Amino acid sequence: MFDIQPPHTKIKPLVLIVRLAFIFAASSVTFAHGQTSIEAAKADPLPAKVTNAATQVAATAKNSDTKPLLSSQRAPLTYCDDTPSDVLKPFPAGSTSASANIVKGAVNDTLILKGNACVVRDTVKMQGDTVLYRYNDEQVSATGNAIIRTSTGDEISGPSVSYNLSTETGQAAPADFKIGSTGGHGKAESLNIISSRRAIMQNAFYTTCRADDPDWYIKNQTLLVDQDTDSASGSGSVFVFKGVPMFASPYIQFPLGNQRQSGLLTPTIGYSTDSGADLAIPYYFNLAPNYDATLTPGILTKRGFKLGAQYGYLTNSSAGSFYSDLLFDDKVAKRNTNQWLTNNPGATKLGGGNISNTNRWYWRAQHQTSGTFADGVWVASVDSQRASDNAYFDDFNAPGVDTSSRILTSEYALKYSRNNWQVTLREKTNQTLQNPNGTVAAPYDFEPQLTLTGSERFGNWVASLESESTRFKHPDPVNYAQGWRHFAYPSLRYEYRTQAGFITPKIGVHATQYNLSSLPNSAANTYSKDANRLLPIASLDAGLVFERNSSWLGRASTQTFEPRAYYLYTPYKNQSNIWNFDSAAGDFDLNRIYGENDFTGRDRVSNANQVTIGATSRWIAQDTGEELFQLTAAQRYYITPQKVTLTGGSTDESSRKSDILASASGQITRQFWVSAFGQYNIDNKELLKTDLSLRWQPAPKKVLNIGYLNNSVLIPETKSIYASGQWPLKLISKRLYGVARFNYDIKNKQIADAFVGLEYVKDCWVVRLVGERTITSDSNAKNGVYLQLELKGLGALGTDPKDVISSGVAGYEAMKFEDADEIEDEVKAVAESKPLSQ
Repeated sequence: MFDIQPPHTKIKPLVLIVRLAFIFAASSVTFAHGQTSIEAAKADPLPAKVTNAATQVAATAKNSDTKPLLSSQRAPLTYCDDTPSDVLKPFPAGSTSASANIVKGAVNDTLILKGNACVVRDTVKMQGDTVLYRYNDEQVSATGNAIIRTSTGDEISGPSVSYNLSTETGQAAPADFKIGSTGGHGKAESLNIISSRRAIMQNAFYTTCRADDPDWYIKNQTLLVDQDTDSASGSGSVFVFKGVPMFASPYIQFPLGNQRQSGLLTPTIGYSTDSGADLAIPYYFNLAPNYDATLTPGILTKRGFKLGAQYGYLTNSSAGSFYSDLLFDDKVAKRNTNQWLTNNPGATKLGGGNISNTNRWYWRAQHQTSGTFADGVWVASVDSQRASDNAYFDDFNAPGVDTSSRILTSEYALKYSRNNWQVTLREKTNQTLQNPNGTVAAPYDFEPQLTLTGSERFGNWVASLESESTRFKHPDPVNYAQGWRHFAYPSLRYEYRTQAGFITPKIGVHATQYNLSSLPNSAANTYSKDANRLLPIASLDAGLVFERNSSWLGRASTQTFEPRAYYLYTPYKNQSNIWNFDSAAGDFDLNRIYGENDFTGRDRVSNANQVTIGATSRWIAQDTGEELFQLTAAQRYYITPQKVTLTGGSTDESSRKSDILASASGQITRQFWVSAFGQYNIDNKELLKTDLSLRWQPAPKKVLNIGYLNNSVLIPETKSIYASGQWPLKLISKRLYGVARFNYDIKNKQIADAFVGLEYVKDCWVVRLVGERTITSDSNAKNGVYLQLELKGLGALGTDPKDVISSGVAGYEAMKFEDADEIEDEVKAVAESKPLSQ
């Protein structure tokens, strides 16, 4: 069994209803462009009068909203499409009309249409060299160029096609068929319409490729097309790609639309150096319209069997999901553990506690529900996750998990919001995935945390409040303090804004109270269990906006010049007796330089008597309002030096100026974009931070990026250079595109991460192949391979590498089936422009 993920398409109804309720009341023979009145023939059973218009037959037919599945890539209907539309106008909706060069008919017997014969009912057309209608059993048969087609392009065609208007069954042998909405089509030795929405075929194949010799197809002994389930199922099926049978199955099911259905999904295939080949075959359970599940058994050739599970649900007031992966008895981990135990007699588990159980697993559960209460909205949420061991994400990946931080956070929260106010009660716990060197600092858990935030506006005056009470708990109570921290920051500001500028004075009080239950013995004499801090904060933020008409790269724009001054005053208070739960030195950037605190968290508040001066200039497109380019620079001037530090830190009280911060971003030519940030130290005349990236994108799916990162503020210093891109490889093939990224760590003289890949596109398939190399936390290299074959109208086989590529290549655009059409047009245009060879 093999089921392929559904595309977002929907097949049209399978059944054609063509009913002739009345026929000629008398035998007649006409020729070339004859016409008869049905009502007149009923009243007077004599030969119909011949006129110079196309022969037509009209009658009331059964109402039906279904249409037949129709066939392959035949040219437009030459007979029916030639019928003048104004000839059909006299007949109301639901009527059936017919035209032919010659019409023969008898009362209650048979109607014969010969030569360019066509039967039309509403948007459905049936044609043939000869069309017969038997009155008694309502059988309609077309022979010679027989085709049934709907206005949406669905078709059944063959040497002969018959259809019974009463039983809604029909046959064609052999038959071509086409599904207009999906582009899927194929051939069958015989085709039987077995009900209004189902058809079964013998010795049939299906493809979405346009070529007469398709690159891929599915060959079936029997093929059932079912409109009710929006799917097709075959027996004795073989999938053939480029003439090579790729796999065979006694049963196969694939979608023809976007309806969910239980069954096997496309397998995923991958490879990595430490796990070997990775094969997984998911099975999808369509349990109900609002919830479903997927079970994914698989194997890692070097490690063993694995089992994944995913469950999701959605109701009017809630939504949630559950994801898990389990690897049974990891052979690689077991071998490494046994080796370590051999080298360390008397030990009971792998050193550092990295792996203590060779059953490896990860799970994540998410839930959110909401409701209303007293004109407000409440939301309860759960986001919980855990991994079996510290090294899990060194070996495996999981969707939506940032494994670089090595912290798995679980949060349980209840929020209530009303107007501009929000109160939140939450508990946050963490699992720290320690690296082999034991250098990952475990964060505090919140057990619990209560916050109240909000603001009220009175004209230009805005009163705000930030408040929080948190109980901090650490997994190492011997070396870390435990207890409560209470915080409140009420403030009042006045906002005056015009098109020419703004001014915002603000005052507030930063109040903090600690109630600690324990302190480390080594810190008992340094820190206070009941420390408190009360700090007034005052600031004045002002800016001007100057504008002038300008242009950027020949595009009419408005250039602005926006000088800004920010004054901040916070008195100094010695905070060395306050335990630090969550404060750290904040990144000194263009956002924080206008901020009130140089530290993150609540435990340290920097003193300030300082002015920040900066300016920004922008070029804004006059037609769209788009920002085309911007330049920003800012510097802080200290009237009094900063004295507050983190534990063990120091300050430079001799400096009265901060480093200069500057940035630039936007389009520098029609094909080049730049983004740059720098932090320059005036005293040492040194560029401490550099973040520079340049993108060249001359056309869609043509992009090259280069970048340089340097941060000497961090300890240890980081320095790296990277390059990435997507580019057509036309020297090899016009359909082939290359993607790549290389990130080189200059300080450690090694490749930090890299990948190289190829994308090849045709009208009905796209293949992607990507090889990736990453460095794990234990400084080992891990190599992986992603291979995906995407089939138009069916889904994708293999592991999707698009997320890996898009996160590493700025400006990347995934290849689509429509791109093949553009390539074909380009090839055709080039061919037509070349002179004929002599």
